[in-house]
Amino acid sequence: MRRQLKIWVFGITFLLTGCTSQLANRIETYSPMRNMQPSFFDDMLGKEHCYKADSPCLDYLSFGNAEYQVGGEQQPFDSFQWSLTLNEAAFDDVEFNFPTLGPTAPVIFLFPGYGMTATAAMVPAGLYFRSLGFHVVAMPGPTEQRPFQFGLGGVEHALELATAQFTEQVLYAYSVSMGVLALTEFERQLNALNRGLEAAIVSAPMVDFRANAVTLFSAQRAQDWRYRWIGNESFDSALDEIFIRTQMNERNLQLVERLPLLPRRTLVISAENDKIAPPDELATLLEDWPAQLVELSDMGHITLGLANQQVRDVMGNWLSENDLLPLQPQ
Repeated sequence: MRRQLKIWVFGITFLLTGCTSQLANRIETYSPMRNMQPSFFDDMLGKEHCYKADSPCLDYLSFGNAEYQVGGEQQPFDSFQWSLTLNEAAFDDVEFNFPTLGPTAPVIFLFPGYGMTATAAMVPAGLYFRSLGFHVVAMPGPTEQRPFQFGLGGVEHALELATAQFTEQVLYAYSVSMGVLALTEFERQLNALNRGLEAAIVSAPMVDFRANAVTLFSAQRAQDWRYRWIGNESFDSALDEIFIRTQMNERNLQLVERLPLLPRRTLVISAENDKIAPPDELATLLEDWPAQLVELSDMGHITLGLANQQVRDVMGNWLSENDLLPLQPQ
């Protein structure tokens, strides 16, 4: 199958208005890619996971042996042409081919970053891992989940999927930015069950939620006059309200606290122009940990998360060098 999908990204804007509670709510629900979700993936790969009466259901994507309908006939989803245009410039263009997966194909869970969605921002990474022979499960992003819990609310669903549906498969995980919180919590709970991840790839991991949020807001306010009336105190108060709502300890949202939870075999990818996860700061944090750090030039925080060919080459080489690819196309 060949299809082409083009997404135009002209910029990301916070629409922050109103009182502290309204501001906090906008931070918790911000998703610039919500209106760019390709319904094609929702229709073919979308699934709903419900397993507890007192827990909300969760929508996710499952890149397995899928089919799609053409003229009333079912056709295998065996290839896809992915094209991405970023700020009116070609950013990515590739055709992915998908091998048939066997019952024991390894499974990789994808944990999106803040503002990202499973059906838009995580699609290029999902298609890539699927082309390598992985069964891919893309969880919803932190601001897609209700209530907002920094993405941690989806971990119990990922764990139940891993223990109920993928009982025999080797497990991997991939995260972008804030998604490192969910990835490390997923690993912690898997270890408690004596299972654990085979390996993980962490792209542009969030270093500190409050500090990163302030950095983003300051940059946005400098670029757009509509945000200049919102003072630092108002923004800090909104963040405080989020911590109260979620009952989350701020220190648990710092990368230094999550490092001990990373799998022994972990690749960390950083970007030269990333202000949220600066390469030098990541290098310092990772000095005493076995994770491998790779820095990519001419990339920023957002572009790194879109997993273009430059990022895919780094991930593929690392998986191959560490004998972490599926042994054969399944």
